[in-house]
Amino acid sequence: MIRSTAEHTATATATATATATATATATATFTDIALRGDFYNAMRTGKNLIAAFERTRVEGVISASASRHAVTTITSTQWRQINHVTNTPQAAVNNGVIVKLGAGSVWTVTGTSYLTKLVVDADATVQAPTGRIPTLTVDGTATALTPGATCTGALTLTPD
Repeated sequence: MIRSTAEHTATATATATATATATATATATFTDIALRGDFYNAMRTGKNLIAAFERTRVEGVISASASRHAVTTITSTQWRQINHVTNTPQAAVNNGVIVKLGAGSVWTVTGTSYLTKLVVDADATVQAPTGRIPTLTVDGTATALTPGATCTGALTLTPD
């Protein structure tokens, strides 16, 4: 399940597109928009999520996750329960999450985010809420968040 619980505020020129194809990737691209909410990839069948941002402010968690339905068995009379899930962020298994922060983008990380790739443009920012500092580990090693850098592996980003 690739799910976004994002609420958005858009300017007149904002665009947001999402595509999913028969390949192993679902891509969401956001341009000139402010987003608040969480993006999760709970697919366990090898489907990656690419979240790309250009001149966009995003506040929330972007992460691989495990999802659980509110009820254990969904019958035909409970069909409305199909989209009632709880996502728990966790390290990627077969559900990679790639975040691309393009020029002018700002990501405020509000909770632990598990990624497989992070691309930060030289003119982009990764930050934590006021009074906190974003911390990145790559394959278990503390790594500096540097504009213009690309990190791949088992990434954990937290607002400490």
